[in-house]
Amino acid sequence: MQTKKISHFGYLIFPAIFLAVSVKWSLMSNFTWDDDAATRYLSTLNADKNPEVFLDSWVRPLFSVFFYWPIHYFGRMGVVVLMSLLTAFSGIFLYKGLQHKGVENAYVVPFFLLFQTFLFGITRDAMTEPLASFIFSLGLYFYFTDKLAWFAIAGSFLPLARTETVLLLPFWALLLLQRRKYFFIPLLGVGVLCWYLGWVFYSGNFHAFFDNLLGSGNAEKRYEQTKITHHFSKLVYVVGPVIYFFFLLGFITNIKKIFKDQIIILQFAAGFVMYGIFSSTSISLGQSGGALRNLITLSPLVAIIALYGFNYWYGIFNKKEEIITPITVKQTNKNKGPQKSSADSKESSSMSNKVIIAVFMFFLMLLSVQLLTSKLMFRQFFSDDETDYTIILFLAGCCFLVLISFLGFFVKRQLLIVIPLLLLQTAFTLYYENPESHSNEERKAINKAVELIKKASLEKRKIYCNNTWFFWSAGVNPVDTNHYGRIDSASIKNFKPGSIIVWEPHYTGKNYSNIPYTDLVNDTTLRMIYYLQDVDKATRAILFIKRESDRSTQELFENFCKIMPDDKLAFYLKGSFEREKLLDFNLSNKSLSRSIEIDPEYDEPYFERGLNYLNLNKPDSACIDLKKARSLGNGNAGSIINQYCK
Repeated sequence: MQTKKISHFGYLIFPAIFLAVSVKWSLMSNFTWDDDAATRYLSTLNADKNPEVFLDSWVRPLFSVFFYWPIHYFGRMGVVVLMSLLTAFSGIFLYKGLQHKGVENAYVVPFFLLFQTFLFGITRDAMTEPLASFIFSLGLYFYFTDKLAWFAIAGSFLPLARTETVLLLPFWALLLLQRRKYFFIPLLGVGVLCWYLGWVFYSGNFHAFFDNLLGSGNAEKRYEQTKITHHFSKLVYVVGPVIYFFFLLGFITNIKKIFKDQIIILQFAAGFVMYGIFSSTSISLGQSGGALRNLITLSPLVAIIALYGFNYWYGIFNKKEEIITPITVKQTNKNKGPQKSSADSKESSSMSNKVIIAVFMFFLMLLSVQLLTSKLMFRQFFSDDETDYTIILFLAGCCFLVLISFLGFFVKRQLLIVIPLLLLQTAFTLYYENPESHSNEERKAINKAVELIKKASLEKRKIYCNNTWFFWSAGVNPVDTNHYGRIDSASIKNFKPGSIIVWEPHYTGKNYSNIPYTDLVNDTTLRMIYYLQDVDKATRAILFIKRESDRSTQELFENFCKIMPDDKLAFYLKGSFEREKLLDFNLSNKSLSRSIEIDPEYDEPYFERGLNYLNLNKPDSACIDLKKARSLGNGNAGSIINQYCK
């Protein structure tokens, strides 16, 4: 099959597949990459009430401008569809630019971009790295097609998507300088200038822009400082094993051309070092210095360098013409083919390439075994005590396919290797970035709290919660102060009867409003109505109600038990309330017995029922329950047993 036929088919099919899977994945779960996505979504949703959002360096001006209307009219799906479309067009723009330059096998570059693991996983969220990647791809397209004024304008928007990319604009200026487009160079500063003037107009303060930018950059780093090698050792997870293989091959085999290929190889190296410095020092420009996802901004450069590596390998099969890259193509004639070499020279070059690739694979696997056997936690840090061989197995699969491609059988059957390689990368990306991959115990607990509130028809009451995920999951707006409020020292004093309070240790904990759960538990005007724990029995969320009448609270518990007929906790808390507040020990025992029936290994209802039997003057039954509670690990039962069960 000829490359041209593949090209016309491939560059469209990869974006189409990407779009379909990205949207489908987003419909299968509400989990975002991190809470930044939910917070940025809510901030942009309410930008009309707080215009400063359009200028804020954390929200990013370009994101708020691009996504305000889609979010306003289509909600979460506005982000999913528009961001996925922009990313898909990133691949198309890269292909069109490289095709214009006559680069062989340009049809695979959309795949090498769109199926980079982290980019694929983050595209359906309200994050700004994919937006910066789109601007990067657009700028490269304009450069490759000699639309240099538009190239400069595209570059001017980069800092409005990711502030730190302002440090890469000197490369864009140098390229314009080399092409003698001196008057286009000032266009690179238009975006930042408009941003600055926007702050001046909005605030009347000539320093507001710098205060916002530096204030964001001086905030405590979420991922703290890391080693200078932090990004290097984990890049394979960011881009995926097959793309990583060809990227390293392309970078190493073109390292001598780094100062000639300033727009791709040199700019990537500079950007990579920049993020390494941010990661290992206190320097920052409003982004999380150690966050691996920051590298997504450089994903178009990674895709093209991976294409260099792909063409280096593909050149083994190509006997008719030399494989070319943007840096070797003459600018004057895009259709002019490279000079052909002799058959003997090509055969020698092919053998030399095979040896180089074989040596490269040997050292790649050797280093991988040394560096990539620990599990990557939270898509950020290697675990000290958990192992994971997934990435090594995928790299080994890639190396195996490349190795067998050296056999003569595949000289005219390259697609028998290319297709499995692409499928291998796709499999890793879809596995690693599956719809549930961004879930955690906190989000699961908040999701369940939201589900419970909706099922029990409590959403009409005023709900107090600090957790951003609650508002994202519930699809409600936190600025609606008639229905929602924050938990802090002031609001605690003003909870109205019937209000629902959702305490959780993250946003209500010491790093935010610093309200210990004991403050609520010990408040006699509040009643715990439900709590959520993770698999390790750590409390993730507690629901309280500001007490109205005992009867109304009893009705609430009855409703919980009705909608959750097999929930041991609902019946336990109902029985506990009936014992403590209603003093109806028989009714309480009925609820507690149902909780025990659901889970005979749950210690709390045995303890509470034992206390009920003591109040009902049934010491024998009480001691049976109390001893059972103690055997199941209840720490309070022992002292009662010593007193009443002799």
